[in-house]
Amino acid sequence: MKTEKQLAEYIFDFFRATQCKAGHIVMMRNIRHSYQSELNPKEQEKFVDVANKLIDNGYITYEDASCGIECLRLTQKGYDYIYDDNMQLDNFDN
Repeated sequence: MKTEKQLAEYIFDFFRATQCKAGHIVMMRNIRHSYQSELNPKEQEKFVDVANKLIDNGYITYEDASCGIECLRLTQKGYDYIYDDNMQLDNFDN
């Protein structure tokens, strides 16, 4: 089973794959489609907690447009973490 840190990296990989900069978004439907086929049921449950922890720690934000389109937006802190090999995740289990 994946750790919190591995699941956080899994989320960050969506931003890395499209070379996102701070302020760029990833659509939740793309993430959901992927994790439903790649993660086991326990990891899927844990995924929501990890995403919320990333939001609480300021790495990403969650946005739900009035038309029902959900996305995650990369913050400057998240961008710095993704592209700086020396940065560590705050408050995550290995």
